[in-house]
Amino acid sequence: MINISRVLYELGVDEWVLRGTPTSEVEFNEMFRKIIGRDDIGTAIESDNPNDFGVTWDQIVTKQAELQAEYDSKQYQRDRKYPDLGEQFDLLFKDINEGTLDKTGGFYTAIKAVKDAHPKPSE
Repeated sequence: MINISRVLYELGVDEWVLRGTPTSEVEFNEMFRKIIGRDDIGTAIESDNPNDFGVTWDQIVTKQAELQAEYDSKQYQRDRKYPDLGEQFDLLFKDINEGTLDKTGGFYTAIKAVKDAHPKPSE
């Protein structure tokens, strides 16, 4: 699940404090504070006024759903686990030496197996 900190960052909200993980507008308004300045010694001045927040709960929920959908749509990329680079180079070297640097070689076969197991979804 995409967290609210990431959502606030993506929405361009800067200098804020969130005390907890809100699940509703009421909780968000209770837990969120916007930094609206600094006092003479540099301590943050927090506002609990939603008019100062620069973002609404509805905007957060909408952006969170958008970011989650984007993340979920790329699951196949996270599932693709290719052999480590050292093993790939070893396979390539063997294929070059054996003259099998084509669809019969170990490198091609290893990479194709991963791609076949986790294909890119059609758009």
